[in-house]
Amino acid sequence: MGYFATVITEGANGQACKLKKFDFSSCRLNDTGLLYLINALQATKMISSVRLQDNFFSENVEALLLEILNKNTTLTEIGLSGNRFSHSCLAKVKKIAQRNVKMLEEQEPNKLKAEIYRLNYEKQKLDNAKKRLKDQQDEIAKVQEYKKDLQSQMVHIKQEEEAKRKKLQDQIAQQRE
Repeated sequence: MGYFATVITEGANGQACKLKKFDFSSCRLNDTGLLYLINALQATKMISSVRLQDNFFSENVEALLLEILNKNTTLTEIGLSGNRFSHSCLAKVKKIAQRNVKMLEEQEPNKLKAEIYRLNYEKQKLDNAKKRLKDQQDEIAKVQEYKKDLQSQMVHIKQEEEAKRKKLQDQIAQQRE
């Protein structure tokens, strides 16, 4: 059992373990064997199905089993019937497996929702940037219009000043004569 637990956690011959399911039903495993498997399951996230029916597991390892299984989010099928576990323990194990199935089913929609939220946020930022750009362009247009008005006023004032200067020069010329 120790060798199998090592294969689960470390793989065979240094290669990653590709094992997804295993069935040790009716293999006469005891609590010690279950502890090896529990520790191996804690270390790997690849296995999705464990079948351990009709072995010699006792209620002495229930608490540890539930604690380790509760931390595992990849096991979707856990078969422990035919052992000396209480009905409440088996019900909790079933709930854990159902929780994991639900999490796997929701994983893709959650990724899509997160992407939708991210894109909506980016769209909001883009809309804000477009609004600021439009406001700045409007402000530039106002400043350019104001500049044109000032230039036309300057031209008009220069013409008036030129006319006044010419009038004064004419008056000076007439007085000299």
